[in-house]
Amino acid sequence: MTFYVISGSTLGTAEAAAESIVEEYNQQHPETPAKVLHSPSLEAIADATRLVVVCASYGAGEFPDSFYPLAQQIEKADKPFPQLEKLLLIGVGSSDYDTFNGAIDLLANIFAAKDIHPVATPAKIDIVETFEPDVAAVDYFNLHADEFLA
Repeated sequence: MTFYVISGSTLGTAEAAAESIVEEYNQQHPETPAKVLHSPSLEAIADATRLVVVCASYGAGEFPDSFYPLAQQIEKADKPFPQLEKLLLIGVGSSDYDTFNGAIDLLANIFAAKDIHPVATPAKIDIVETFEPDVAAVDYFNLHADEFLA
């Protein structure tokens, strides 16, 4: 199993959430460790069999600047993840904006166009209501871990 948790972040909240997921998972599963990567290239993660994406929204519900190139690479590739078996999507954003978690919706649409669907409805963590978005991300991962890891 090749398991990546990747993040796209503007202020570091999505990065912290991704790192928390990997830290907890690796403590419980040292025999099959996950790797965390922040705004990687498609080439760096194309061998994934399990993928968790934690992405913040920027501006008008867009991808963070550092994540945009990966989103474009996924969108342009015919088969971006030939071995991918399981996907989870986690958005981190503020409901103070009308485009709350717009980037995770955009990413879900990109994956759907490639006939890649997450094992659960994408999480939309609201930093206005959740003061520990990293904990909320770990909770969401743990809620779906059995299906994701099966």
